[in-house]
Amino acid sequence: GHFVTKLTGITEKQLREEGIPYREMLNGLIKYLGKDFQKTLFVAYGSQDASMFVASADNNMDASMEQSLFISKRTFDYCEFLGTFLRSESNNVMSLEHACEAFHIPFEGKAHDAVDDAKNLMLLYSAVLANQKLLAQYYKRTLSVSPKTPAPLRLLLRLLEEKKSIDASDFDAALEASLE
Repeated sequence: GHFVTKLTGITEKQLREEGIPYREMLNGLIKYLGKDFQKTLFVAYGSQDASMFVASADNNMDASMEQSLFISKRTFDYCEFLGTFLRSESNNVMSLEHACEAFHIPFEGKAHDAVDDAKNLMLLYSAVLANQKLLAQYYKRTLSVSPKTPAPLRLLLRLLEEKKSIDASDFDAALEASLE
């Protein structure tokens, strides 16, 4: 529909002319993975992909709902994981493109193109593993602005970010200030 076309650039006409039925894709994926299918962890950037397997099976009665649910449950949302450590200035999770930028990775291709997104996700994953110090810096910033972090700790983290030295009395003052 319109949403998919706007997001991916894939039109209904392309699907009719170049696409394959969901059942055929699902069976092809399972065949490709072979004996590894049962132990495969699928990785996505966002929860949309996992839910699309279930929605697609629901809309294609000749496809296996059991296998679609299995894939959905075995999909790891890297965006959710990374969002624990890296968030935008407005405390939202970052798009794949912005997360790549944060780790100094030039985004390759077109956003929401399955192949391009997979390649960029692989590059991001590798960069996060290789740049733990940068991840720690982002984590400090995220903790210092997150509403889930208690107010006294946010204050202390901001002081640390400003390279100020803090001690136990600063902690006590921050606790007292938050209780006023």
